[in-house]
Amino acid sequence: MVRRRWLDRGGGTTLHCHRNTVLYRIARIAELTGRVPTRPVDAAELHVALRALRLAGNGG
Repeated sequence: MVRRRWLDRGGGTTLHCHRNTVLYRIARIAELTGRVPTRPVDAAELHVALRALRLAGNGG
């Protein structure tokens, strides 16, 4: 539901990506991490992990 709302509001346009590209990337993140980015708890964990990588200088 979150994913659909985000895409319906132009999330793909914001990222300069086609809607299907965004869906693919969300699915790929879930496949690689075991976390589903559209679930709030998983999204928070992914956010914290990415933030930690950036602060450590390893995440661009």
